[in-house]
Amino acid sequence: MTFQADQGPVGPPTPNFPTDHVVGMVKDLQEGEQALQALRNAGHAEDRLHLIQSQEVVEGIEGRLQDRNLFKKILHQLATTSDDGYAGLLYLEQARGGWHMIAVYAATLEQAEQIAHLLGTYQVSLIKYFGRWSIADFPSR
Repeated sequence: MTFQADQGPVGPPTPNFPTDHVVGMVKDLQEGEQALQALRNAGHAEDRLHLIQSQEVVEGIEGRLQDRNLFKKILHQLATTSDDGYAGLLYLEQARGGWHMIAVYAATLEQAEQIAHLLGTYQVSLIKYFGRWSIADFPSR
């Protein structure tokens, strides 16, 4: 189940193609809610904040990996692969271990850096920004 107040014009990211989103993993749902509240307090719109439970993350990524449309599968892997490899496998491993995904819309890399910094003050790991043409990794604290 995805926790969100409203699906506005941006809509929730899918665990399999999170373009223009800062994505990270959090073990505890309550910690994830606290991180989202901090983002709300910092002025981020409710419809751009998403906390996706682990099972939904697993289903989304596994679904993409099993996609029969080879063209879509290749595009997805190209868009979500960095120097560390295919990010979906990292998130899939965490989700199978019960970790939940936080995804926050960011229009620019500068905005993504601010979001990542705030998420880093919580127990959020694997923080990445999936821009339209690049992926940025942010250190976890």
